[in-house]
Amino acid sequence: YCNKVIQNIVKSSEKRPLCCVDFVITDVAENSFSHAMELEKTYDNTRAPGLMFCPYKANDLIKSDITNMIELFLMHDRIFVLKNDEIYKLHITKESIHKIFLN
Repeated sequence: YCNKVIQNIVKSSEKRPLCCVDFVITDVAENSFSHAMELEKTYDNTRAPGLMFCPYKANDLIKSDITNMIELFLMHDRIFVLKNDEIYKLHITKESIHKIFLN
């Protein structure tokens, strides 16, 4: 159902920039992080121009394994973490183990 909703939004936008907040993803991730990842991949395959904000609860991220968490972060252009009234931008980069020790 959610996949169909995403496809309808993208189709209706007629390639105009969108500004969306995906509250459904929060509920899906609470029950199944793997299903949330499937939705993320569907959106990535039919990506529309503009801004899509995907709020996740920290507890849902922590319940998943580190591989899924990193994959989720890499799917997004930017990642922000909210702490009280402060917003932090999170940077994820893949590093070479050899480069780390040589520096």
